[in-house]
Amino acid sequence: MKPSLRCYQSLAQRSKTTSFIGLGRMGYEMATNLFSKQYAASKDAHFVVCDVVPEASQSFRDVFIKKYPGANITIADSPQEAAINAGTIVTMLPSSPQVKDVYYNRIIPALASLPRAAAQETLCIDSTTLDVDVARAVANDVTSKGSKMVDAPVSGGVTGAKAGTLSFLVGGPEASFNTARPILALMGHRIIHCGDSGAGLGAKICNNLILGVQQIVVAEAMLLGQKLGLDPAVLASVVNSSTGACWSSSVNNPVPSALPDKAPPCEKNYEGGFATALMLKDMGLATDIAEKQNSSLPLGRAARDIYGRVAEEKTGLGRKDFSSYVRIVDKYSVHPATTYLGSEFPKILEKPQVEYKQANLTVEAAITSAFEPPEGHAAFEYVYDFTGEVRADRTEVIQYTTTFGVARMLGLEAARRGVKAYVRIQQPFYETSSKGSLETDNPKPAGTLGTWWHETLRGLAAIEDLNLVVLRVGLVYGPYTPYGIIATGINVASIYGYMKRPMKSMWSPGKNANNTIHIDDVAAAAWAASLWIAKTGRKAANDAAGVPIQFHNDKSFVKEHPDIPPPTQTPVAPLFNLTDDSNNTLVSVGDLVTSFFGTSFEFFNLVESTVLKLMDDMEDINEHHVSGWTEMLQNSEPPITNTPLTGYMDKYALDKHVVAFPNTKIKEVLGYQLKYPKFSHEAIKEIVDKWKAEGSWPIVG
Repeated sequence: MKPSLRCYQSLAQRSKTTSFIGLGRMGYEMATNLFSKQYAASKDAHFVVCDVVPEASQSFRDVFIKKYPGANITIADSPQEAAINAGTIVTMLPSSPQVKDVYYNRIIPALASLPRAAAQETLCIDSTTLDVDVARAVANDVTSKGSKMVDAPVSGGVTGAKAGTLSFLVGGPEASFNTARPILALMGHRIIHCGDSGAGLGAKICNNLILGVQQIVVAEAMLLGQKLGLDPAVLASVVNSSTGACWSSSVNNPVPSALPDKAPPCEKNYEGGFATALMLKDMGLATDIAEKQNSSLPLGRAARDIYGRVAEEKTGLGRKDFSSYVRIVDKYSVHPATTYLGSEFPKILEKPQVEYKQANLTVEAAITSAFEPPEGHAAFEYVYDFTGEVRADRTEVIQYTTTFGVARMLGLEAARRGVKAYVRIQQPFYETSSKGSLETDNPKPAGTLGTWWHETLRGLAAIEDLNLVVLRVGLVYGPYTPYGIIATGINVASIYGYMKRPMKSMWSPGKNANNTIHIDDVAAAAWAASLWIAKTGRKAANDAAGVPIQFHNDKSFVKEHPDIPPPTQTPVAPLFNLTDDSNNTLVSVGDLVTSFFGTSFEFFNLVESTVLKLMDDMEDINEHHVSGWTEMLQNSEPPITNTPLTGYMDKYALDKHVVAFPNTKIKEVLGYQLKYPKFSHEAIKEIVDKWKAEGSWPIVG
């Protein structure tokens, strides 16, 4: 049976007893700090816990006793019982209704039943954030029974409660404050006497009014910065060292990767912070008290309405950190720098089973959080890994961290959770011959970019319990796919069509293979592969389609990183090439995209080509592309000011590439049938029409 109590034994024992009522996320951590420090100071201290959820009280006691075996801690069946048996009563409740119920129906009657001397020795501390008028009325009734009371709302959140670094904003008579101060000091670092009863709450409400508005504008500014092409970490650094500096940006920044040296709630799927529902409550308190005081709060009311929409937008957001407001804004963005979302994407998000998140997957906690299913739903069984750095100009450290590191953590977590299928999409960053590389061949990775994509395959294949299957894709194209060689080629071809000039390449005669694949086929094949591996299992899949993943890396670098499989290890994984039946070459792709825009595809002569290769001057080449694209955007009807598309070609796009991966195996083993067997004018029209429909493509004569 649980240890419980019914009435106090003596005034002396009661004076050594502290009751804590309300063991939510904040209360649990506050009570832990308070009781542990009181017990350290005096082994004669007694403790009482009480919560509306009995299991919470039992769990708290079990954990505390395990850590402090000699502690005298009991469970009260009701707040009245807790009040009768303790000289110090701390309450941490959700809001005004709960405070009124607990005090008027439980604690105050208990105080009235005590001998006058016992009541006079009682101190009540309420750390709830509630209506100021309610707090003052409760304090008045408590003191009428001879007891002392202070309102002591907190600032610092769950993190501060756990660390014992809370700030207490205290309201009440000077004598009551002096009595409460040593108790509060066991749970926080700053204890500020703000004035008479209700003053602490007034200060807290004003502070949270500022915070609530501040968090919203930080979210909006961060997203605006991303649309302008700013890196989140760079923008946050500027703000945090400038006049815009504030806690919402420097500590609780709502954008993943904005604070690389910290772990705000956004890095943990917005878990573990100050819940949006609580911020909504505080904003409501502010607007209510402002109305009573005839004080105008235009920004406060707007912020309250925004938090209300966030809490209603999708089940579960109300309990997440209030900085999760950024998720609502971001999912409707046209072009945040972190993710391009096509105009049809928000329609998909309207489905109750779909949720869009942003997370910095280089943080292990974010990986774990990503695998946690929504409340009430079964665990995820199918994982599709499209991660990886696609820019060739990134440093090796970035390639290692964002390609290999992220995929490896995802794979390990998937294996730990026993997912049925883990599908890895492998980009075609290899040096192949135009004859083609079968899955059983061992092509050399292309540069640092290709090396780390290939090393990622080795890392995933080495995870024995991972139900892994790999799709090595060709050059991907399709609606809402704004990056890659084909997408860039379409954009640039439109520029030359607009300028009525031929589009030229320096890589004559252009017979190098450029195998392509439609984005819809990538999605469909990934689904087919996941069903196959889920049914087959890794061992049988390796037997049917396994390929040795050979070592192609710097041995010295690998030696310094024990998470990378050693060079002597050659893991096996089922691997399928995924390309269409076009058998495209540089010439055929060039002819197709240029003819669609009414121009032609040609080559520089030998002298021109040699000079260009020697110059290696991307800026000179891109000057015509960018200026032409800008002119098209400006002359569009209507003009376009925001688009994910560009005419700029980086060095990788300008280099010669051979992408030749025969697709026979995936057809034979999986029975996969292509949805888009050929790259065609119809496919290009579909792409351009959808970009036009969302306002990303210039409409010019």
